[in-house]
Amino acid sequence: MTGINDGLMISLLTMMMSHYRKSTLEELSFLKRGFVSLLNALYSPSIVLRIGSLSLHMFTDGFGSIEENVFDNIYFTDEEIRESDTIIDLGAHHCSFTVSSIVKSSPGSTIVAVEPNPLAVKLCVDNIRALRLLIARKKLNVRVLNRAVRNSEGVVDLKLSWWSEGHHVGLESHGNGVKIKTVTLNDILKLAKGKTIVKMDVEGAGYRVLKNADLRGVHMITVEAYSDPNVIARILRA
Repeated sequence: MTGINDGLMISLLTMMMSHYRKSTLEELSFLKRGFVSLLNALYSPSIVLRIGSLSLHMFTDGFGSIEENVFDNIYFTDEEIRESDTIIDLGAHHCSFTVSSIVKSSPGSTIVAVEPNPLAVKLCVDNIRALRLLIARKKLNVRVLNRAVRNSEGVVDLKLSWWSEGHHVGLESHGNGVKIKTVTLNDILKLAKGKTIVKMDVEGAGYRVLKNADLRGVHMITVEAYSDPNVIARILRA
């Protein structure tokens, strides 16, 4: 970011922080939406972020996932990724966790990214293409599936949001939103080999993803729980 755009960004961020402690959740949501709108207006819905030798194709408002998965991996340690034979990224967004896994994984690993949003899938494909030399050198098997993960196959509606991380999938298709095919976790796991880890951030659909899933071949799974985490815990213990 350069020139006057920097000043606008700093001004808006300053305003947001000054209101943070005294704002209601509704007011904070309004400020967040204004910030995202300004980002998209000044730049575009997607940008290329350069971090060292990496060129990340990402949503302009997607810095939260970059922080979680690139700067500070909240799902798995570097060692856990390196020691895994298969890494599955459910709810891949623009594939920041997948990119991190490509960099940190051991040669010969399989990496599967699953994401329902076609716009996000395009960014995933761009990121994989940008890392094609590293992927070839490490002999990685990297796949991207444009699917919503559910406990049964079918078609659901992807509800688009003004915020790239706010897109979510309805329970079933009712004519509203983008039609997306579903895939079960059991079918995804058929692509796995050896020691398998699963990262799951599916915008509150964890129960419907894990229901009836056979996790006996999964070494470790991390779930971002949007509802009652005890429900997810009971399924995982079953």
